[in-house]
Amino acid sequence: MKKVSDFIRLLLDHGAMAQENSVQDIFSDLPTLETKRLLLRKVRLLDAADIYAYASDPEVSRYVLWETHTHISDSRDYIRYLKSQYRSGQPSSWAIELKENQKVIGTIGYMSYEAEHEVLEVGYSLSRDYWNQGI
Repeated sequence: MKKVSDFIRLLLDHGAMAQENSVQDIFSDLPTLETKRLLLRKVRLLDAADIYAYASDPEVSRYVLWETHTHISDSRDYIRYLKSQYRSGQPSSWAIELKENQKVIGTIGYMSYEAEHEVLEVGYSLSRDYWNQGI
């Protein structure tokens, strides 16, 4: 597992990126990142129930690009979409997993990447149960 700071350094080190990794290579093989309380990892179909638990909350989905999930199949479709993003090397999201109970409480990741201007846009969604807890 890599620390978040190591991954950010990799993304920002343009010289090394140009020599060793293309942006597509990095996004197609997102590493698992670790903080004291969290794992940021690729989503799995097994995460559908956890994702549905927060994505079905209209307050959580209020300011994101996806609609409130009305059925667990919406969460499965979302996971399939993210997995297709991984396969194609497109900017995508990690699951935010609490280490203490292995529960997925949100997602965080890249919404877009503009190579010409070296700009990455990051977005996240987080279960309301974990708002205002320094996550």
